Amino acid sequence: MIKPHYSKEELAELGEAVFKREIAERLRGRDLRDFVSIEVGSGDYEVDPDEGLAMRRLRDRHPGAVFWIRRVGSAVSHTFGPRLKFEPPWAP
Repeated sequence: MIKPHYSKEELAELGEAVFKREIAERLRGRDLRDFVSIEVGSGDYEVDPDEGLAMRRLRDRHPGAVFWIRRVGSAVSHTFGPRLKFEPPWAP
């Protein structure tokens, strides 16, 4: 597979759009701290408490693809500042 070229902004926009449109509601009941790795071209994804495992499983199915990673309850996967605030991404 040829790796598409996305700017950081485009990748973030695509990843978040796929997450909100196709994935968020399916994750109801998951730990809000779990990582979600998303292949932005197909919408395929993996969820795991271990970021590396989520990425590896998805990379095995989509070698050379472009991935967006976030947490179930936060668009940010890591922070160097204050603690992350986790909120359910699905409708109440």
